[in-house]
Amino acid sequence: MSSRRGKQTKETRDKLMAPFQKLENASLELMQSTINHPRPSNNEKAGISQTVSEVVGLERQMKQQLIDMATNHGTRSREKENIDSSMNVSLDLLHPELENAVCATKNKELSIYRMQCSYAIQNEIENNTQDSESILEVMNNSIAMCKKVHSVQRNNQLLEDKILEVRRRRIDLKLEQQELLKEVKALEERKQRLGEVKMKTGVLEKENIEENVNRLVVIQEVFQRIILSSKVHWAEDPKIRTHIVNTKEFH
Repeated sequence: MSSRRGKQTKETRDKLMAPFQKLENASLELMQSTINHPRPSNNEKAGISQTVSEVVGLERQMKQQLIDMATNHGTRSREKENIDSSMNVSLDLLHPELENAVCATKNKELSIYRMQCSYAIQNEIENNTQDSESILEVMNNSIAMCKKVHSVQRNNQLLEDKILEVRRRRIDLKLEQQELLKEVKALEERKQRLGEVKMKTGVLEKENIEENVNRLVVIQEVFQRIILSSKVHWAEDPKIRTHIVNTKEFH
């Protein structure tokens, strides 16, 4: 009988703890997603700003106290002044420890407050009070909200990945465009150089032709003068006559 009652008590406790477990799992998933893709909220920023402002305030207060101490004891002897300076250095060294102590105290206070809230909510649910249904409803809404936020974060992550892929593709296209522009520019320069080479080749060819023609004309004139000076009857010799006629026609 006692074992059966203990089993029922355990089942009841497990049933009551089920919303806490679901909320914890959803919170852990959301926290992991937030760590991977941090998006600080206004409350977190406010808490961080408040903690930092407290630490800064304590630091300013200590500095002001040190200034007051130095002012009030400005007429001390040299030995006492050395002691004060060493004390100031010691206090400066204690600043990081003080900041760590303040942060640790704040974290402990938050942990205790969360434990107290969790214990109070658990008691309300176990005692089945008037607020238990409202608490369960709020917890279920919190679980649903965590899941929804987690889903939105995953969708945002997918969109960010797509945007990064599009940006990479744009960069690749720009690089390809630059390479194509370089190739087009190189082809244009090559075409321009070929045109210049053709132009120079045409000029040189024309000059060579004119030079060869001038040489041929000189050779023909020399040949004709040699024949005339030799007083040979070229009209009677068919070979000589043919050469002279051809040279005249070419000329």
